[in-house]
Amino acid sequence: MPGCYLRIAGTEFDPDSFLATATLTATRVWHVGHPLAPSGPRASRFREWAGFTCDVSDADGNLERQVDDAIAYLTQHHDSLLLLNADTTIDDRRLDFGFDSRLDDVAVQGEWLPVDFLRLAADLGIGVALSLYPACSDDT
Repeated sequence: MPGCYLRIAGTEFDPDSFLATATLTATRVWHVGHPLAPSGPRASRFREWAGFTCDVSDADGNLERQVDDAIAYLTQHHDSLLLLNADTTIDDRRLDFGFDSRLDDVAVQGEWLPVDFLRLAADLGIGVALSLYPACSDDT
């Protein structure tokens, strides 16, 4: 899932109640006991966590722009995100950055997150996940 999204979840968490009082707009909400998928093999397995996700950045594959968008998002929704720290039913608070590996052959792909972003996320109790996706060439 390239781009950046905020994921909030917990085994005892009530996403509907939280979202009713927050400035956040969820793009997906799920509840304990609901099927993992509407059909297929995962439809017979059920969710053990409730939660929601919010789109933070649609900068597909561009980590630097996603970080800039995340700083703006965390700043804009600071008060609602602070409420997450007070909610003891939340087990997972994270920003997930999906970005592409480089097409050229490199031995190591290193990425850097700026201190101002890390400080802001940490002050809000939000972790950071980096999801590296395989690059696709134009002919695949």
